[in-house]
Amino acid sequence: MKKLIIAIFIISALSAVSLVTMKPVCAGQAITPEGIVKLTNKYRSTPLVLDAKLSEVAQRRADDMATKHYFSHVSPEGLRAWDFMKRYNYHYLCAGENLAVGYKSDKSVVAAWIASPSHKDNIVDPKFTNIGIGISSDGKNVYVVQLFSKPQ
Repeated sequence: MKKLIIAIFIISALSAVSLVTMKPVCAGQAITPEGIVKLTNKYRSTPLVLDAKLSEVAQRRADDMATKHYFSHVSPEGLRAWDFMKRYNYHYLCAGENLAVGYKSDKSVVAAWIASPSHKDNIVDPKFTNIGIGISSDGKNVYVVQLFSKPQ
């Protein structure tokens, strides 16, 4: 059985990295930004707002991973989500990132994040008000980037 990895990186006063192995679920179901936001908001006391600019950054992160065939919070060039935010002029007070690869549906991605305490922490964190989603494929794997922020 193939193992898949989901990673999380939280930026705050201290940075933390957590990895978790999860099993994929049924194939053939679509992953959409709207579906991920809807399912994510089910776990929150106040809903996150889908942010077009943050989604653009998330999409560029997902495309970068798919194009360069890596799955990590650090690109081969040493860039992190925060570097992408700076590059595309997204200004924030705090930000977080959840990553997934190899999942086939919104439900399976969000369920995996919720099953991991550190991923769930990003999802339910009340300091985050905005969300951006990026989804890309390298023809073999689907990469999902979920960015959270409290914009400036």
